[in-house]
Amino acid sequence: QLAQFSSLEAMTGVRASVEDMAADTKSDKFLLGSSLIGKRIERVSTLVTRQPGQPLESVGQLLTDADSGVFNVYDAKTDELVSSEKFGQLRAGRQELSWDGLEAEGEEIPAAQYRVEFLVDEDGQTSAVSLVNRQLISAVSWDQSNESLQIEVEDGSVLGMAEVERIEN
Repeated sequence: QLAQFSSLEAMTGVRASVEDMAADTKSDKFLLGSSLIGKRIERVSTLVTRQPGQPLESVGQLLTDADSGVFNVYDAKTDELVSSEKFGQLRAGRQELSWDGLEAEGEEIPAAQYRVEFLVDEDGQTSAVSLVNRQLISAVSWDQSNESLQIEVEDGSVLGMAEVERIEN
């Protein structure tokens, strides 16, 4: 009986040590996560926030050449089209798209959140191209179900770290 008690006591000690290590890991991840707040990430999304005096930028990847394309920018709240840029022949590869934030008369439109789309035409078929956009990390949280760090971005989305393409200042 004494041997069983000693074995049980040792197992209890091991369990406590494992729980302490798990808590330390969570703390370490939260500390890392807190350093991400205010940083920008790149992720596939249709929403992007234009900062005052800065262009709105987005990147698409064409797998094949396209006959033409159009980059549309909509006000995210009203869904009103605020800019549309048409392109002729497009080559396969990285397509860097931007909008200067100016309306047709040259006045700057307020910095805000916008919805973007890039439509291309290939042999009479129109298709949408996924766009990678920058978003600001606004908060971090802990997902208890899978014990992982989640990041919250300015559009209200909650993402796992695996969904992030890039982190920058």
